[in-house]
Amino acid sequence: TVITFNDHSFDFHLTALNFKNSKIKFLGIQSAGRSIPNFRRMYENFYIPHYFTFGRYEKDITFNKINTNCKYRPIGSLNASLALKFVKKKEINIDKKLYDICLISEPRKVLNYDFANFNKMNQNRSLIVEHAFKFCSNNNKKIIFSGKADFNSKQDQESETKLYQYFIPNTKFKISFNEKKNYGSYIDMLQSDLIIGSVSSMLQEAMGYQKKVLYCDFENNNDLYPTMNGIGILKDKSYESFEESVLEILKMSFQDYLKRIDKDLNYYCYDNSKTCDLLRKELNR
Repeated sequence: TVITFNDHSFDFHLTALNFKNSKIKFLGIQSAGRSIPNFRRMYENFYIPHYFTFGRYEKDITFNKINTNCKYRPIGSLNASLALKFVKKKEINIDKKLYDICLISEPRKVLNYDFANFNKMNQNRSLIVEHAFKFCSNNNKKIIFSGKADFNSKQDQESETKLYQYFIPNTKFKISFNEKKNYGSYIDMLQSDLIIGSVSSMLQEAMGYQKKVLYCDFENNNDLYPTMNGIGILKDKSYESFEESVLEILKMSFQDYLKRIDKDLNYYCYDNSKTCDLLRKELNR
């Protein structure tokens, strides 16, 4: 059996294709969120015989495009599942309502081919930051701004901070940096009521924690995130619309939130608490 956590690895796909008539089993585990733009770049003519995904959404954008006989198995996020095991092992006390909002930092420090032709992502993501901190100040809400840079990388922390300072110089904000090996960003999400961001994988993973999420689609492009309509999407860039949406979601229970989006939870992400066990069972078959 050959397993990869790098599901967009060209070497893995090429090897699996060349050995497709052998008895070797090739398994690809989804490592991050996938969207139609990066699918077009990464998955053309790729071959994944067994694909373990976050939810059912991935099948919608890859079926008959990776390979027609791909066996899909939605299992949730492996990283998010390992974070739960880490919390349990370290006996970390999780307060699910410690923060009202967990804002996911998504700096685009390198303009590369991941999202070609999307040239205002940093401006739009900075606007989300501006709105979020203004909202919390105006409404007396607690926020954790979960950073992308590792706690041990001062250079990355500095560049991430300066990026936002450039676009929103008059906004006071604080980014919480943590050690990625200790699953800090996942713990931030576990301790928050609402997760807000742009197109981060963590928004999709948060749904596997049964967390309410708000995708701020300020690019106005539905292809950048899992298909969703309803209360979980905000396209209007105005602060007034942001405030109205966030206030409404914060008042909802998670079950009421699910009634206001157009697909069931497993479409986006299966229960992360079961991911490791599901994967283990599949590997032992």
